[in-house]
Amino acid sequence: MAVRAVKGAAAAALAAAFILPTGAMGSVTIGSNLARAPEHSFASAEMFVNTTLPASYQVPAGLASPVNGTVIAWHIRAGTGGTAAFYVVRPLPGGLLTAAGTTPTVPIPPDATTPLALPLPISIGDTIGIGNESFFDGLEFARDDPVTHADLFSPPLQNGAPGRTPEAVVDSEITLNAEIDPTSAFTLGATTRDKKRGTATISATVPNPGVLSATGSGAKVSAVARASTAVTAPGTATLVIRSKGKKRKILNQTGKLKLPLTVAFTPTGGTASFQSTKLKLKKKL
Repeated sequence: MAVRAVKGAAAAALAAAFILPTGAMGSVTIGSNLARAPEHSFASAEMFVNTTLPASYQVPAGLASPVNGTVIAWHIRAGTGGTAAFYVVRPLPGGLLTAAGTTPTVPIPPDATTPLALPLPISIGDTIGIGNESFFDGLEFARDDPVTHADLFSPPLQNGAPGRTPEAVVDSEITLNAEIDPTSAFTLGATTRDKKRGTATISATVPNPGVLSATGSGAKVSAVARASTAVTAPGTATLVIRSKGKKRKILNQTGKLKLPLTVAFTPTGGTASFQSTKLKLKKKL
């Protein structure tokens, strides 16, 4: 058919514009581990979301995002080629689902596992899906398997639309995963001081599970006792900062001290971000 001619050289050129050469560092991947060969076709005006996969079919992080961040790459294992758009799928109360973001529709190379750089924001608890609203078909997913389930939506979910339940549940694995860059930007909050002990507690609002830490910096500043705390969910975390060595002697002699401090937050699976501040310590003599 003439409509399907785009699956030739022009389609390959368009797909190449989005293809990533390698995986990204400091990322979290959710979805299928792409280990099984696709066998079943994916027709137009359909959308699929993996809902149940055995651990042996999944990546270690599972099917739902454990972090807030940005999808930086989609990896799809295709048999035949075709076209597709990728979705961030958000759960709503009552078991409903809606689309929280959709990529452009792009050609998918046949007989390959292809990474595609199509960024989309994603939140904790979101899953991923794949849909096609064009006349193309031919993309394939893993074989029928009673231990796997995928939700089928026809037509595909729409961004921000009221939640829907699937039109059907199919016993197939969607050979798709998404690589997520976890958000690391954080905000320093209030500082409280214990003048009896000469310590300070700093707070920070963090966007993800991870580790908040602080160190002293500067050649003329003795190292602050390293402090870190595990953060299990987005929200507020605190660190207690103390002086040591020569700086502690100054604090004990004068009752006050300024410490250059570098605060870092490292999200689970991601890379750290840093903020510098000057911390004032006070001690009642």
